[in-house]
Amino acid sequence: MSLLVLLAFFYRFWNNPYEKTIRIQKNQVFDFEISLKKLKTRAGYQLIYENSKQENDKIFLDSEAFRMEIANINHDQHQDVLLGVIKATHFDPQVKKRLQIYQLKDGHILPLWLGSRLTKSLEDFTVFAKNGKDYVRAIEKSDSVLYRLADYQWAGSFGLELLQIHKDSLTLAQAKELLFEEINFAFFEEK
Repeated sequence: MSLLVLLAFFYRFWNNPYEKTIRIQKNQVFDFEISLKKLKTRAGYQLIYENSKQENDKIFLDSEAFRMEIANINHDQHQDVLLGVIKATHFDPQVKKRLQIYQLKDGHILPLWLGSRLTKSLEDFTVFAKNGKDYVRAIEKSDSVLYRLADYQWAGSFGLELLQIHKDSLTLAQAKELLFEEINFAFFEEK
């Protein structure tokens, strides 16, 4: 039965792939564009970066994707790409939702943090800005039926650390409804 569920899950993503393009402009001038495109000939995605200096880079991801956001998560003056992917890892062989972070630096896409998991199992996430810094807000499974909204901050080379539990003891529908509550997305423009 579990193989059947897994096959149905991947069939859904194969036929309705998540794709997104974000174009960043500063003072009406093109700065860069990042695109996440589903591969047509095999499983996985391609992450494509193009900037105003005619620098291009791309990487291939051997997993399914469910979310892409842009933020300066590590506060180094360079934008980062936060990807929600569905895959197994070396430290956790179970296929599940994970967060990966890539830097956009000097015309290249560079891995910044390819974590196995946050504090709990990830369901979804977004980014938000507060006091000039960017953070991650995640929906996490807190027990077998309930979810929580948790805020994370960059903790150096280790990756993300739990900053606070924003809300707890939520149904998944409640958590999804509250995920974008009180969040200001003015720091980027979506195409």
